[in-house]
Amino acid sequence: MKIVTIIKETVLGKNENHDRLFLEYCEEYSIEYKTIESDVEREYPEVEFKSGPIALSNMLKERFGYSNNEIEEEFPQISEALDTSKE
Repeated sequence: MKIVTIIKETVLGKNENHDRLFLEYCEEYSIEYKTIESDVEREYPEVEFKSGPIALSNMLKERFGYSNNEIEEEFPQISEALDTSKE
C-alpha cells in the first residue's frame, strides 16, 4: 500500500474534547499526524497527515466534509495513489 502525505489546516487546540475525539479517530484508522511549526501566524495550525489513500480520503469526507471532487482538486496525490494501487 502506498503511503500518502497531505497537509491540512485544522482547528486543533480550540476544543480539548473535539481534539481528543479527532485524534482517537486518527489512531483508530492508522493516520499519523504532526503539527507543522510555522513562523507565519495562523488562526488554525497546519497538520501533516500520513496514511493510505483510502484512510485519508475517508478522513477528509467524514471529518472535514469534503466531496470526492474537492479531494481530487485539493489533494491530487490521494487520487494518484488510488490509481496506482489499481494497477
